[in-house]
Amino acid sequence: ILNCFFFLMIRRPPRSTQSRSSAASDVYKRQLQYQEGESAQTLGLTGKEQFSISLNNGDLKVHQNLEVRTNTGITFTAVVRIDTAVELAYYQNGGILNYVLRVLLEQK
Repeated sequence: ILNCFFFLMIRRPPRSTQSRSSAASDVYKRQLQYQEGESAQTLGLTGKEQFSISLNNGDLKVHQNLEVRTNTGITFTAVVRIDTAVELAYYQNGGILNYVLRVLLEQK
């Protein structure tokens, strides 16, 4: 069985603080992967569901398992496809541009 992927738009709070602000959108497209042996078909998903994902208050890790719930009562675990520590840093900073700008500002 192939590992199947699905995409979700994840909304998280902006990362703006008094010491730094982010003009980037707070919506990110993130890829999740079904567990081995699971697929939309085996889980009974039709594509019309609304998903609720526990993001551990933004404390994500590389290849972390996340609990996904649908509005139809289906619950399953998926792997977030943040594959490297660098990708995680990009995500936590609101994207690659914000990350690079913050690194450059810190070097001055």
